[in-house]
Amino acid sequence: MCGGGCAKVAQTMDTMLEKAAAAGKKFMMSVNDAWYIYSFYAGAGLVATLAEDGINTVCNWNEAPGADVTQAILDITANPGFKSGADADIVSAISGTWNASTAEEAWGEGYAATKLPTYTLNGAQTQMGSFSGYKLVDDAVAGITAPVAQ
Repeated sequence: MCGGGCAKVAQTMDTMLEKAAAAGKKFMMSVNDAWYIYSFYAGAGLVATLAEDGINTVCNWNEAPGADVTQAILDITANPGFKSGADADIVSAISGTWNASTAEEAWGEGYAATKLPTYTLNGAQTQMGSFSGYKLVDDAVAGITAPVAQ
């Protein structure tokens, strides 16, 4: 797909979509969950935080440029080189470290990782942001028991 210049191709969403479509293939990114969709809004300076109740989230995505970010996402998903979800015809993808071994197995020597790409927001390239977080496992839920001091 990229003729040896994959790192350069992966710098922008526009180029990845263009190259994937030209090859009759797809660029894949899940846009139906917060781990991935947040990267567009974070790149535009919008935030999502934990609410005071400690359960719900609060975000300012309805503020400017939230509607523009949403439109940019719709434009990306309408591109013929885009696919949300796994497919045999994908040539590049945005995913997490938990899928690294699957990607390496599928692409072999063609597997590589790089920073998130930029995307077009109101005619300018905007760097996508990473979702920063962790998964907390409650000891009681996980069935883990700790010794009790006597």
